[in-house]
Amino acid sequence: MIRRTRHIIERDTPKIVKVLNQLMVVMIGLMFYSAIFDYIAHKEYIPIQLKHFMVVVIAMAVLILALDGPNRQRNLARPIFKWLALYWVVSLIWGGASIAISGTFGEAAIDQFKQNTLTFFYFSSFCILLYERSSFQVARKLVIYVAIFSVGVNIYDFISFDVKEFSIIPGRAAGFYLNANKSGIVLCFAYLMTIDLVRSYWKPVYTIWLFLGIVLTQSRGSIGMYSFLVLATLMRGRYTLPSLLAFGTVVGISVFIAFNYLLKDYQKDLLKYADSFNNIIERVDNVMAGSSGSVKEGRVMILYYYVNLYKEKPITGHGMGASLGNEVLTHTGPISSHNLFLNLMVDYGIMGGILILLFVWSIVSYNGHYLYYWEGVFFPIMFLAFAFTSHNLFDYTCHYYIYALYGRLIHMRYEEHEPMLGQEYAMMKVA
Repeated sequence: MIRRTRHIIERDTPKIVKVLNQLMVVMIGLMFYSAIFDYIAHKEYIPIQLKHFMVVVIAMAVLILALDGPNRQRNLARPIFKWLALYWVVSLIWGGASIAISGTFGEAAIDQFKQNTLTFFYFSSFCILLYERSSFQVARKLVIYVAIFSVGVNIYDFISFDVKEFSIIPGRAAGFYLNANKSGIVLCFAYLMTIDLVRSYWKPVYTIWLFLGIVLTQSRGSIGMYSFLVLATLMRGRYTLPSLLAFGTVVGISVFIAFNYLLKDYQKDLLKYADSFNNIIERVDNVMAGSSGSVKEGRVMILYYYVNLYKEKPITGHGMGASLGNEVLTHTGPISSHNLFLNLMVDYGIMGGILILLFVWSIVSYNGHYLYYWEGVFFPIMFLAFAFTSHNLFDYTCHYYIYALYGRLIHMRYEEHEPMLGQEYAMMKVA
C-alpha cells in the first residue's frame, strides 16, 4: 500500500521489518531511556553493561535499514543524518589534528574522539530504529511508563538515604540515571513529549510525580525548565505562543529578583536548614553572594576560565580534547565548563557553535521548512537552555534516544497534515 503525505510518498514497511523493529524498540526503550543497564550494573546485580548491548543495537539498525527498501531513502534523507555526517567529519578533522599531528591533549583527545564515535553510531542507530511509524508510537508510549518507574526509583533512593546512591551532595537522588543532572534533563524532555498521551484526569498526577523526581535531582536548571513547561502547557490553547513566551520571560525574571531579596532577608534561617544537604538554596546563594568559595571553585570561575580559553583561539579552537584536558580540579573532582557551547568552541572554534545550531535545526526542520509545532517550538528553547548549563548533552545514550524520538515526532506531525501553530490559532479564531 502507498500513501501520499504532503509531498512525500510513504510505502508500507515489510512485516518482518515491523516485527524486528518493535522488538528492538521495546528493548532500547527499557534499557537506554532509563539507563537500566547502568543502574543494575552499578548495583552489581548483573555483570552486563550498556556498552555490551550496543553492538546488537547497531547491528539491528543496519539490518532493518537493509530490509526496509521501500522507505530507506526517506529515512536517510532526514536532516539529522546530514548533521551526523558533519559531526563525524568535524571529529575526524579536529580529532586527527589533535591526536595524530600535534598530540597536544593526549588521552583527553583520544577519549573525546571515542565519545564522538559512539555518539555517531548510537545516535544513527536510534534514528533508524525509531523511524517506522508503529514502532515509534510504541516507543513514545513506553516513555511514560519508564519515566514513572524511574521517578519511583529516585524517591526510593532518597528515602532510603543510602549515601552510596548519592553524589557528592547528600540527598541528591538520580535513580536509574545515576547522574542527577542527566536525570532532570531527560524527565523534562519526557514530560513535553508525552503529556498529550496521558488521559486528562491523570495529567495532574503525572505532572506532580515527574516534578518530584526532578526536585530530588536538585538540578536547578531542570526544576526551572520543568516549571516553565508545566505553566506553558496549562496556558496552551488559551493564549498565542508569542504571548506565552513573553509571559514566561517576565515571570522568570520576577521570580529570580524576588528570590534574591528573600534570600537576603532570611539567609541565615534558610541556610541553617539547608546546610546538611548542601541543597539548591545554598548553591544559589554562593553564586549570588559571590563568596570566596564560589570564586575559587564555583561554576562562575570555571565559566570565565573556559571563556578565556576560547578567546585564545576563537576561529579554529585548540583541537579535540582541549575542553577535557583543561578541566578544573575542585574538591568535588575535575569539572568542565558546564556549557556545551563553550566546550565545543574550545575544541572546534566557531564550528563548535555552528554544530549546536545545526543540530537544533536538523531536529525541527523537514524539507527545508521550520516545523513550528508545539514540540518544535519548545525543543530549541529546552536544548539551548540546557546547553548553557550542561556540557554533556551528546555524551549519554538516553539523550540520543530523546533526540531521535523528538525528531521523528515533529516530522510525523508534518507528514500527517497536522496544523502548525500559526494555522492552529487561525482555526481557533475562525471557530
